[in-house]
Amino acid sequence: MMERLEQCDLDISALKLLGQGRTASVYAYAEDKVIKLYLPGIPQEGVRREWAASSLAYSLGIRTPRPYECVRIDAATGVVYQHISGITLLGIIFQKPWAVSSSARSLARMHAEIHSREGGELVTQKSVLDYNIGAAPLLTPEEKQRVRLHLDRLPAGSSLCHGDFHPDNVIVNDGCWTIDWMNGMCGHPAGDAARTLVLLSVGSMPENTSRTASVFINLVRRRLKSVYLSQYLKATGMYSTSIDEWLLPVAAARLAEGIPEAEKEQLVMMIRSRLTQDH
Repeated sequence: MMERLEQCDLDISALKLLGQGRTASVYAYAEDKVIKLYLPGIPQEGVRREWAASSLAYSLGIRTPRPYECVRIDAATGVVYQHISGITLLGIIFQKPWAVSSSARSLARMHAEIHSREGGELVTQKSVLDYNIGAAPLLTPEEKQRVRLHLDRLPAGSSLCHGDFHPDNVIVNDGCWTIDWMNGMCGHPAGDAARTLVLLSVGSMPENTSRTASVFINLVRRRLKSVYLSQYLKATGMYSTSIDEWLLPVAAARLAEGIPEAEKEQLVMMIRSRLTQDH
């Protein structure tokens, strides 16, 4: 339970850093265990959400690292997990671009399996989206209101949703493992799949990226998105229109996250185009 927050007398500088992301760093912690330590400024609510979602997913048989306990080291809060070594699905795609289709199919099948479970008492998808839409920059109050009205009309759903499912949150070794449940929630599978499509569709590249590299990356991205969607629909029996209607609120909510300005501009163009169609 999150309430049992153990204080550890460990020196963070003595731990071996294994990886670093936007919200947390991962260190070797003990035999076959790692600790995910959240960066200063990350709200405790976010840590609670990850603990609750990862614990639920593990208990429901999803292939995800086992969460052991929440701890505090100095002023940092962390979650101790089973150590799963391997390469991310994104890393495989970069190393072997010809494997993009098989990687996309694996991604879709994993996502469909997650959605086959119930989300229980996790925070609800629509409440998270509504809050982030309200906090989204670059949209006018009228645009936010229209997006919220659109969201209100969508079905709530009660499935387990990852909230940030993409190839960099899948580790591959003897199989595929889903990681990073900080955005885990209870909601509609179509909304969660729409989030993945937005992540696969919109993303700015570094300014020094060559034209050749940009063309290649965009080709890989389009193939990944196309095969993922096709396989996900096949695995779930869902219609693409069900996912498409979630793209507007999901894209608007994405604006509230710490993403590059160029990516925000792409999202705003998508949002305003859809609002014009939705008028």
